[in-house]
Amino acid sequence: YLGSYCLEDLSSTSLSWNPNREGHLLSSCEQGEIYLWDIATLSRSDDDNGSKHLTCFEGNGSSITAIDWSKGNDYFFGSAGENGSVCLWDKRTDKKVTEVVAHQGRATGFQFNPIDTNIAATCGSDALVKIWDTRMPKDATNELKWHNNEVSRIAWAPFNKDVIASGGLDRRVAVWDMRKIGTKQNAEEALDGPPELLFVHGGHTAPIVGIDWNPLKEHSWLNLSGASDGRLQIWRMSGFLYDPQRRKHIKKLFKACSSRKRKRAKTKNAVKQGIAEGTVEGNPGGQLKTSMD
Repeated sequence: YLGSYCLEDLSSTSLSWNPNREGHLLSSCEQGEIYLWDIATLSRSDDDNGSKHLTCFEGNGSSITAIDWSKGNDYFFGSAGENGSVCLWDKRTDKKVTEVVAHQGRATGFQFNPIDTNIAATCGSDALVKIWDTRMPKDATNELKWHNNEVSRIAWAPFNKDVIASGGLDRRVAVWDMRKIGTKQNAEEALDGPPELLFVHGGHTAPIVGIDWNPLKEHSWLNLSGASDGRLQIWRMSGFLYDPQRRKHIKKLFKACSSRKRKRAKTKNAVKQGIAEGTVEGNPGGQLKTSMD
């Protein structure tokens, strides 16, 4: 136990460590404020009144549902709110840089991309995941549509800037690959969802409350998800879905098998036609005999 902070009569809703400034962290509360702390001022007293926070960022009165520091610098962070708004903040000025209404209803999640630090994702009660360029935050650059209920969790893949997972009240975890946005689909493929929907994990029977990617390179596609019934599941999608070389190899095998099947079917049809025309006759021993024998 190192110590504690206390904000009297305030309920904390979200936390985020600064990845670029040792000891700095953010906490948010239901009243809409965001507090910046430095653990160098940490009190060991449980009766601490919270006077040691460095800065209080005043919100718009709406409860904060998520906060996240930018991975690219130590002064930029974002937040999502119950009123559907998403805000970007600058620690250097202690002020809000911009605010947009990102979702109809609640905005439930906000997370910066760990690789492309100008990109962020949000999710909300409107069943959408939205992708934003924080340099031009007026409108989302992409909307990921598949969930049929509130999306409450998002998690960027740590190894690929275009891959993100999402989950929520529909009890499903969706994995998206934004490189596939706009890819043409046939009617059968469209029934499974948009082209950017890479995979759906349907193992849970309760709403999703947590998603995380394994950070190790050798286990990069290993996922962890948790649900409100207390169940945790560790899973990995088929390599056919994300590994081009494996997909190419499997398609080659499938093509070879299909070719053999076609040849067998062609031979069988030719035999049937020969029997019908009287040029080929079958016998109980399985031998084929032509009329020229």
